[in-house]
Amino acid sequence: MTPARLDADDANTTYALFAIFDHAWSARVALRDGDHDGARAAIFALVLLEPSSSEKRVRARVEEARRKAVVELSEQFGALFRRAA
Repeated sequence: MTPARLDADDANTTYALFAIFDHAWSARVALRDGDHDGARAAIFALVLLEPSSSEKRVRARVEEARRKAVVELSEQFGALFRRAA
């Protein structure tokens, strides 16, 4: 997975949100399957994903979705390692 700089204007907001969902889903599947490197890569791609829209409303919506996904996945990743320890 490669991080993407998204054009998140009104026409592409759905695409930006789907890209966030896609990276988050990839990380969840990797965590479930024990692929820690794959999970890290997907979370890192999610962190680097950045909307390029200058419209504040669109940026805020995409950023909030991205932030929630990163926080949730980071907590899951941390819990996995706490259980393993």
